[in-house]
Amino acid sequence: MVTQVKTLEFTSLGDYVKDHQYNVSLSTLDEKGWSLDNERTSTLFAKIKARGVPLKEYVGGKIYRGVLTGLNEAFVIDKTTRERLIDEDARSAELIKPFLAGRDIKRYELPANDKYLILMPRGWTSV
Repeated sequence: MVTQVKTLEFTSLGDYVKDHQYNVSLSTLDEKGWSLDNERTSTLFAKIKARGVPLKEYVGGKIYRGVLTGLNEAFVIDKTTRERLIDEDARSAELIKPFLAGRDIKRYELPANDKYLILMPRGWTSV
């Protein structure tokens, strides 16, 4: 049994643990690494891994960089700016996509998604 403590707003740690604990399959705890996902999530992840092709294999080991804006200050925006742009012109929603930079990804944490990328398709600016 494990418990993920997601807040410190409780009066009794023991009660919090009892209320939020769940089972973890022992098969997910090996020398390659541990996964503390619940059994349902572990089963789903195992199915995905069994049926999918790892990115490194899919691209023949040639993993490059992601989107290069050339000027993040102009193309990476926050939620407030996104909402303002969409309020000014609803068609803006088509060009604004959720964005995660590599440094936003951390082990054992869900990434906070508070950044957006203004992404124009290739040829969008051509006449």
